[in-house]
Amino acid sequence: MLHVAKMIERRLGNDRRLIPQLLGVSALALLVGLAMAALR
Repeated sequence: MLHVAKMIERRLGNDRRLIPQLLGVSALALLVGLAMAALR
């Protein structure tokens, strides 16, 4: 998961406006991961 975040970070560069979007996406991914763990 960390390597994916670093890849995204490199693509974003220093564009601060995209950081809230990235946080939203990672929060969504976390929720999906929790849901899948709960379904197992």
